[in-house]
Amino acid sequence: MTSDSTLGLKVFVYFNLHKYTWSIKALEGPMKGKVIDHQSQVYLERCTFKVSEAGRQRVLREKKKNVHAGIVGYLSNTKADHVAPPGFSCPIVYNPYKFKGFMGVFFWEQDDSYIPALYAGKIFMYSDKAGGHVRGQDVVLDRAGSYITCVP
Repeated sequence: MTSDSTLGLKVFVYFNLHKYTWSIKALEGPMKGKVIDHQSQVYLERCTFKVSEAGRQRVLREKKKNVHAGIVGYLSNTKADHVAPPGFSCPIVYNPYKFKGFMGVFFWEQDDSYIPALYAGKIFMYSDKAGGHVRGQDVVLDRAGSYITCVP
């Protein structure tokens, strides 16, 4: 991460399509509103998923991506090597052309393989040549009004 002084900082993290890495924007402190770092892997705790519906509609209208979605959470100091650590078993995806928000992925269900994600206790984000990837731990999902938790 950026430094020990940023651990625990509330941030907004989004995938940067130009740099093929994660952009980290401070939501508090002296750098509030500024991108404070770009990283190929990021750990967050106490996460929520944010999508600007106006930004999403602009993507649909213009067929051109823009920064309108990301994950809000608190920076954590855990490190890994581009591999989701044990316990981070719930893949989370977002595609503005298919979904209105972030979705938990369940490969074993035919009809409901994408379930809206509301909250995650912890998130591990990493990037590679294929793009940005997100794995969650203790992810709360909204399945037709019933809340379920994706745990290992």
